[in-house]
Amino acid sequence: MKIYISADMEGIAGIVHGDQTEEGPEFMQSRKLMTEEVNAAIRGAFSGGATEVLVNDSHNTMRNIIIEDLDHRASLISGNKKPLSMMEGVDMGFDGVILVGYHARAGAPGVISHTYSGIIRSLKINGYELGEAGLNGLVAGCFNVPLIMATGDDKLCEEVRAFFGEVETVAVKRYITRSAAQSRPLKEVYKDIEATAKKAVKGIKNFKPKRLEGPYAMEVAFQNIILTDMAAARIPGVKAIDSSTISFNSTEFLDVFKVFLNIS
Repeated sequence: MKIYISADMEGIAGIVHGDQTEEGPEFMQSRKLMTEEVNAAIRGAFSGGATEVLVNDSHNTMRNIIIEDLDHRASLISGNKKPLSMMEGVDMGFDGVILVGYHARAGAPGVISHTYSGIIRSLKINGYELGEAGLNGLVAGCFNVPLIMATGDDKLCEEVRAFFGEVETVAVKRYITRSAAQSRPLKEVYKDIEATAKKAVKGIKNFKPKRLEGPYAMEVAFQNIILTDMAAARIPGVKAIDSSTISFNSTEFLDVFKVFLNIS
């Protein structure tokens, strides 16, 4: 059984501010915290029956996980500019997806909430407002892989369950403001992630891939109106709806996803 883990950083316990998620005095600590939560998910996946685990480092430069500290049974994709970005490698025949360290969508309550980059105000596909968890879970569905588990703050867990239904979740911290949270004790967090991953993998037959019916209509609202004109002028098929919003339509979900990657 093959399990795929996409790991972000903003949803990790102890991380509450953007300064912790990029190069600076606190960054090495954040990398360690991220690696430990990923390790807990790996341990749980193998305990649940996984025979192979692939981790895709999915935060910012995508060179965050400390490979020498990573569970030796898992392999690692690192580096950015990947064709499927946060979901690179999910097309290689996996049985389930686990999202570790994820966060709420742009504009929603949640610790460091955003969607892919700071330039996006909102993303809608076929009327559904999506964050990274929703969008990436749908990408997995394109390859017939179900989302089985997600970790992050309590708002992320609510967002995932609202869209995907009975997916296993672990809330590692409680949202207070976008830059403040109450993190659970780390030993408790790692124990909970490991146990939940084991449960999810053991019960993997209970999960189904999430797909939207095509054709697909995407609307993206930008924080800066100049980006609307640039996207409409440079990307075939992209149209400006108003001063801050573009649209793109396709019969293929992955085409929509790739356009989004090019503008986000």
